[in-house]
Amino acid sequence: MKYLAYAVLAVSASAEAARPAPPMLIEQRTVIRIRTFAPPEPARPISWREHKGPKCIRMDMLGGAAVNDQDSIDLVLRGGQRLRARLEKGCPAHDYFYSGFYLTPSADGQVCVGRDMFHSRIGGDCAITKFRALEMQR
Repeated sequence: MKYLAYAVLAVSASAEAARPAPPMLIEQRTVIRIRTFAPPEPARPISWREHKGPKCIRMDMLGGAAVNDQDSIDLVLRGGQRLRARLEKGCPAHDYFYSGFYLTPSADGQVCVGRDMFHSRIGGDCAITKFRALEMQR
């Protein structure tokens, strides 16, 4: 009796293994979320000098962001470099991007002036009009 029950279990397990797997559909969508952070309060306020910036930056270089100004977002790149992304006129950076934002990756893997937009988590969009390289003033 004991052997009969074991044989029935073995047959049902092999029948299950012989069933074809159901077809599988895989969809892929990539969205990059950039968290904003409040910069720590330094002993002395830091002032930044703006210089001409690039037209495009590689998306994988983005490390973080800070909303410091009404019309711009400061991007912190891997390696410590900072860029200021100037936004289109009338775009309220503080109101839209205080809780983070999204960038939709392009085919070339870059974020470019005049082409790409920051998408707010609350529903607003703002186009990037220029990048400015930032240098700390001493």
